[in-house]
Amino acid sequence: VGIKAFPLMAAGYLVYRRHWVACASLVVSLGVLFVAVPFAVRGPKQGAEDLKVWAGGMLFKYDNGSIGQRTGRAYSWKNQSLVGMANRLLQRKSADEDTTRNFYVNVADLDFRATSAVIVGVALAICLFYVGVMPRHAHRTPESNAIEFGMLLLMILLFSPYSFGYFFVWLLYPFAVLVHQWQKAPPGSADRRRIATVFAVCVALPALTLVHQRTAEAYGNFFFTTLILLGTLGWQLNKLKHAASADATAA
Repeated sequence: VGIKAFPLMAAGYLVYRRHWVACASLVVSLGVLFVAVPFAVRGPKQGAEDLKVWAGGMLFKYDNGSIGQRTGRAYSWKNQSLVGMANRLLQRKSADEDTTRNFYVNVADLDFRATSAVIVGVALAICLFYVGVMPRHAHRTPESNAIEFGMLLLMILLFSPYSFGYFFVWLLYPFAVLVHQWQKAPPGSADRRRIATVFAVCVALPALTLVHQRTAEAYGNFFFTTLILLGTLGWQLNKLKHAASADATAA
């Protein structure tokens, strides 16, 4: 969080699941990194000014022209976040880092306000889906926790204002969880075939970067891989949730 800021979104999960020690650790660590150290080195006045400038320029800047202070890359093909993808696909914006070049991939021509409304709606739907498939605290298991954590990483990738190619090394853990779900599914079952199909699709989509990187990423090959993984893991978590509820009722 101190380096990239965007993983701070995990705090919402920690609060929802009442992981208070982790929340306290996060607050204390951020206090040291953002207040104690800068104030000691730069002085209280300059430290506070630096924090204000950084937050205003990077965390709280979002308009029709840019996210943060990286105008050329904000809506370019390299940004695979929900915000970047929505603005690139739903508005007539150049997908090139040089915005004067004609490289468009939009499938609609909405205005900035409508695009932002779509972003909020999709983000809210994803969050409700996540909360909806979570098992109750008493029904949590190491397996369900593994899926929850994998989904959390995927949501951070989607909701970060910027998600460039190297961010998606985070897909390794959700992929590992998906492979575990495939291994535990009965051989020849529909569940095992479905997971194998999802795995193949989620390997093939990122591989399109090797064929034509700019076009593949402009249309969101990593973004849609993340979305498919999120939906599949959510499906698996929901199955575990209902199985745990049924066992509890039977007991």
